[in-house]
Amino acid sequence: MNNKEKLNQFLNLFNGSSKVLVVINADPDSIASAMAVKRLLWRKVSEVCIAYFNKISRPDNLAMIEYTESGLVLLDDIKRKILINLSWWTPSLIIMIGFLNLAMMPLSITIH
Repeated sequence: MNNKEKLNQFLNLFNGSSKVLVVINADPDSIASAMAVKRLLWRKVSEVCIAYFNKISRPDNLAMIEYTESGLVLLDDIKRKILINLSWWTPSLIIMIGFLNLAMMPLSITIH
């Protein structure tokens, strides 16, 4: 399967009402991968949110987040908002990037 076919297969997982949560361990590679996924989906889904779960303290990582305007949010903040108000934002698909050295191979879990 060539790259174009792989991309089409990935995009076919989504529709216009899909809400996607991309969960990352915030390092430069994962941030860039998540931003690429967000860009690929920007006209395909209703919303993409990039969430991180680790503490970001390295100056180069903080600078990358600031200068790229990546819109990262802390995963705990999203969990709290969902628990408080289940209708607030429930993703239809979760993509996990940067786990088990799979930086460019998103693992997806469908939520019903």
